This record gives sequence, C-alpha cells and structure tokens, in this order.
Amino acid sequence: MAVDNIEPGTTLFELPRSMLLSSETTGIAKILQEESRAIQSSSGWVSLLLSLLHEFTDDKSRWSPYLRLVPDFNELDLPMFWNDDTLQSELKGTGICEAVKKDLQMMKVEFDSLVLPFVKKYCSHFKPICEDFEFCKKMVAFIMAYSFTEPDTDEENDDSDEESDGVVKRKTIPIMVPMADILNHVALNNAHLDFGKDSLKMVSTRHIEKGNEVFNTYGELANWQLLHMYGFAEAFPNNIYDAIDLPMDRVYPAITDGMEQSDCILAENKWRFLKEIGCVSDGGAYVLGVQGILTEIEMFQLLKVMTMNETDFKLHLEKEGWSDAEDDDNSESLTFESIAKLPTSWKEMLAKIAKLKISEHRSTLDEETENIADARLPRRQLFSSYVRYGQLKLLSTLLEACDAHNKKLTL
Repeated sequence: MAVDNIEPGTTLFELPRSMLLSSETTGIAKILQEESRAIQSSSGWVSLLLSLLHEFTDDKSRWSPYLRLVPDFNELDLPMFWNDDTLQSELKGTGICEAVKKDLQMMKVEFDSLVLPFVKKYCSHFKPICEDFEFCKKMVAFIMAYSFTEPDTDEENDDSDEESDGVVKRKTIPIMVPMADILNHVALNNAHLDFGKDSLKMVSTRHIEKGNEVFNTYGELANWQLLHMYGFAEAFPNNIYDAIDLPMDRVYPAITDGMEQSDCILAENKWRFLKEIGCVSDGGAYVLGVQGILTEIEMFQLLKVMTMNETDFKLHLEKEGWSDAEDDDNSESLTFESIAKLPTSWKEMLAKIAKLKISEHRSTLDEETENIADARLPRRQLFSSYVRYGQLKLLSTLLEACDAHNKKLTL
C-alpha cells in the first residue's frame, strides 16, 4: 500500500542479488552444480525445488526468516490440489483440467526419477519429509505461485552455458525474490521488477495515489493461466490479456462435423497438408484474445485451406502452398472487426469452432453473468466463474463477428 503519492520511475525497494534464493545461492549450490546434468528437467524447476527443500527444512538456513513469512501451504488453493469432481464441475472446458493433469504427471515423473534419488544420495542435507511426494507437490505449488524467472537477455554472455550458431546465451533460472513476491498481480499493474547486474529493483511504472495498492505483474497471462498457476483470476474486463485456447485436436472435429464422407476425405488431406507446413501440430492451439485471434498466421492458413474446394486445393498443392500469395496480406489481422469482413465460408467455419468450444463449458454466458454478481460466492467458485465468464464472453464475441457484418461488436 502506498503511504504517500508515488511518481513514475520511483524505486520502491532494491534487493542485492545475494538475497535471492536460487540454485546458485543455496547452501547446496556446489552439489547442484556438480549434479547439474543429472538433474536437468523438462519443467526447469528441479534445481530450485531441491534448493527450497534444503533451505525450508534447514533450521539454520539464512533464508529462514523469509520462509517463515510464507503463507501456510493450505492457503495455496491451486487447482492441482482440487479433487477431480471439483475440477470438472468448476473448470471443464477452460483448459485448466488438462494443464493440471499434465503438471501432476510431470511432477511425479521428475520426483521419482530426479528429486527422490538426489535427496536420498545427499540425505544429510535434507529431512525425511523431503522424500514425501505430497510435501514436494506443495513446494512445487510454492514455486509456481511465488517464483520469478529472469528475462532472457543476450547482453551478458560471459557466464553462459548454452551456445547456438556461435552465439552464447545465459540460461535463465527460476528464483525466489523476497519482498517482490508479496506484491499482488493485476494486468494493469503500476510497478514492475527490474533485473540489474548487481541488484533487483521494484520500480513504479505510473503515478500511484496515496492509499492505493502497489501491483506488480506476473506477465501477460490469461485468467485460466492465473488460476492454474497462482490460484486467482481477475474480474471482467480488468484482464486485458484474457484469452482462451482452441486446441487444434478439437478444431478438426468441429470443422468436419456433419460432413459427407467424400468431403471428410478431402478435409483429411487438407489437415495433413496443414500439419506438413506447420500450421497444425499435435498439442497445439489457436488462441482467441480480447481483440480477436492472436495466432493469426496459423488461423488464416487454416481457414484458407480448409474452405478450398477440391480443384483449388489441388492448384494450391501444385504451387507448393503459395497460391493466392497476394491475399496473404489479409493474414496480418484477425481482429473481431476484421473477422466480420471475412468470406462467409470462413466465418461459418469459425462459428462452428466457437460453438463446439462453448458446448464444452459447463454453463452459459447468462448463468456466469449471474454467478459473478453473487457476493456470497466463495473465492474458489468466484475465480472459476471469472475464468468461465471471460472465455464465454470471448467466444460469444467471436460468434457475433461471424454472424452479421451489420452487428455492432461489444466486449
């Protein structure tokens, strides 16, 4: 909270790098360095997790005062701790259920193959509780909710450990930043963390009135990402980065729904072509944001190719996918306003995709409008409703754009 008026560019506090808790500053930093190859992980969090396990359970840790200020783990109400019934009832169709499942699978694999063997090998540096998966899962949640990742930069190459095309780049590592992690996030933040060579500074980005809260930013994150990783979401329309993923493996069924067999064969050939040119991928997604479709190039190619008749598609293949190249300028923008001007067949396809995604949600936009107005709603249900409402609002706006060029778009 600002105790006085704060002008833009004011340093609110500064932390020397020696105060940061990371795999490079922990008491077991030397061991982690020696075992760096053995503990490499897909998540990138294993080194920091091991550092936290050591420091959190070490009564003599120099970070004990900081770690004692950490909220009780039970307050970390991330969806990864919800039971399956709650996940499905609250978050079906939002993408969070799938993200949580993937997270838990990765956590278990990395715990069994990397964390547990390391803890047992260096048992003198850890307490027995560190061998418990459930305890480690809580520590991972702590990392998800409180850690920072230093922005990638090419400016400092001396201490780098990665090289590509002759250019050495320093690997970024997740770190715990005392004080900085007590600030809450909003999309329209009024402060941000500057990473300097010797210290980190929290700097105001605009005027902050006395008595107003100081907000940091965790990044340009959609509501589903905020709830997934941090356990909260922003009310509409405060999150200017809100978005919904349209999984590519769900787009194809939407497009081919109701097609004749002969048309399905042609659609399959088109889909295979889109995979070959990289516009479709397993596990990929098109992204719909508050201004329109964010993955513009991929979606433009999808609409262009999938709406071609057989003759045009053959011609497209003969020209190696570059037919009608002069029309590619249209792919520069797929805002809602631009979508309203697309060919009818393109808009019909987009509408089918939107309708299928809406059907996967547990509720309607009208129902969510009532939910978010209910002051009695518990935090978990309220934040879940924020996610659902925002996504349904985006899909509704997409349908509106596809419906009639005379309609005025509102979001």
